[in-house]
Amino acid sequence: MIPSQETLKALLDYDPETGILTWKARDPSYFETRSACASWNARFSGRRAGWATLNKKSGRKARCISLFEKSYHEHRVVWVWMTGNQPPEQIDHIDRNPENNAWINLRASDNSHNMKNKSMYRRNTSGFTGVYWHSRDKIWEAKCRIDGKLINIGRYFCKYEAAKAVKRFRDENGFSEGHGTPQP
Repeated sequence: MIPSQETLKALLDYDPETGILTWKARDPSYFETRSACASWNARFSGRRAGWATLNKKSGRKARCISLFEKSYHEHRVVWVWMTGNQPPEQIDHIDRNPENNAWINLRASDNSHNMKNKSMYRRNTSGFTGVYWHSRDKIWEAKCRIDGKLINIGRYFCKYEAAKAVKRFRDENGFSEGHGTPQP
């Protein structure tokens, strides 16, 4: 559970336009000695909180922050800082950039909706999300996953026709405009 809004606002400043959290100077009550307090404030006060981390599997970066010896994703901390409520199941970055935690870029989501705003996988070989080469039949297949189910859209001799079919399917089923495009 992320600390309360009151605690977060005592420790951090947040700029909703840039999405950046910065450390506030801390009160001596957080430390065992005054020199530890002075040292911490000299080192961190006014500086950006957290760090960028890389998910080795997906190749995506995100920002994390440590509070009271526990790490949290920065966008989840921002949610509590802004709303005072614990974050929803998932928070979607509208522009698909997990390092952009500007308030206007964050929205409550669930897995189904979040997956409709997903970037292209970095291991994609066709250049189009949802388009796969079927080597045995020497044909392009168009597929799309919706609500956890893989839907076969069709088979095409031309990968561009398969890509058009996937785009039509996504447009008809409420996928975001940026879904399937390369990661920002």
